[in-house]
Amino acid sequence: MVVLLRFQCPEFGFVSPGEFIPIAERTGLILRIDELVMRRSFEFLNRHNVREDLGISTIEVNLSAAEFINQGFYDRFIQIYEHYRVDPDLVIFEITETAATISCEVMIEYMEILNKFGIKFALDDFGKGYANLTQVVNLPFSIVKLDRSLLVGKYEGEKNGIVFEDIMNMFKRLGMAIVVEGVESLEDVNQVIDLNPNYIQGFYYAKPMPENELIPFLKKANNKFYC
Repeated sequence: MVVLLRFQCPEFGFVSPGEFIPIAERTGLILRIDELVMRRSFEFLNRHNVREDLGISTIEVNLSAAEFINQGFYDRFIQIYEHYRVDPDLVIFEITETAATISCEVMIEYMEILNKFGIKFALDDFGKGYANLTQVVNLPFSIVKLDRSLLVGKYEGEKNGIVFEDIMNMFKRLGMAIVVEGVESLEDVNQVIDLNPNYIQGFYYAKPMPENELIPFLKKANNKFYC
């Protein structure tokens, strides 16, 4: 299950992440936002028996590049972790393809430290940016999430389809689990199901929803979606 951030402003109504996240990054507020999301996510894990009751295998939390390479990140993580004492096997930190190429040495250091806690990392939105592939594959990711743009490209011709399949096979050979993002229709599912990704994610299965809607949805699904 992916934790998503939404902002409902009393004055302007719904503000999309595409609008407020860049502002938060420029002003430094992104560090406080990341900490809030981490706390709320760990709190959720403490309140629910997520695997047995809800069919949630992991909870995926996005980290900004600014947060992850910030010198105080490790101390903040330890403080939150020791307060909530969640099972680290339930937590995956997502880092975008673009962020993964920033301050690579610092990123490797923090990733290896958190790996020792049992926390895994996912490379998010792969294919959306223009990352240095050598840099990316040398980071200790356990999961790679293929951006919808790669799936859309698969519709556009045989060559793009070959690229999509080769990317999947490359990451499988590197020992990473594969998630195909942005699946919005049964046609999308049929495009990727024969390639045997580990997970398929997208609006075809469920759209973003608040916690008060999520819990009944998952209980009604009766573990149909193991997310």
